[in-house]
Amino acid sequence: MEWLENCSKCGTSLKRASGKLKSEIGSEDVYNEQTMVCDNPKCPNYCGTDLSKPLVIVELRRTKEN
Repeated sequence: MEWLENCSKCGTSLKRASGKLKSEIGSEDVYNEQTMVCDNPKCPNYCGTDLSKPLVIVELRRTKEN
């Protein structure tokens, strides 16, 4: 899977707002989920000032860790 490096609307590099390890109930698979946002205030994809609660999430990256 190819990840976006830049915002599709303004071209600014995406920033990681948060990340967590996650596993489904009853599964031994562990995934790393990263919330990617645009921090350009002039962009329609602007995440806002509170990265713990972004207004817009450009991409949710999910990769298997085990």
